[in-house]
Amino acid sequence: MDTFLVINCSLDALLMLISVIANALIWSAILRTPSLRSPSTNLLSSLAVSDLLVGLVIQPVYIANELTSSNSLLHHSANILLGIACSVSLFTMTAISVDRFLALR
Repeated sequence: MDTFLVINCSLDALLMLISVIANALIWSAILRTPSLRSPSTNLLSSLAVSDLLVGLVIQPVYIANELTSSNSLLHHSANILLGIACSVSLFTMTAISVDRFLALR
């Protein structure tokens, strides 16, 4: 097994745990504090949920895909899920940026 692959999957597993814990804390803080419920924090909550799903679904599938490295249905599903999850996070960050820009203007 390639050394780079092992290091990559190990770091990805560690970052997956950090991502899940941090985004779950952000999401629970927003849900438990009614004063934080505004349109801009709704966007932040959406980003936390999408990143939480990346940590719970996409990263484990990516690690399994990299370790098996076969050209199977898992490989194609991982690529599709990765594209969708990255797009959702990117569009949410774009919406947050536009919201902050409009708030400043």
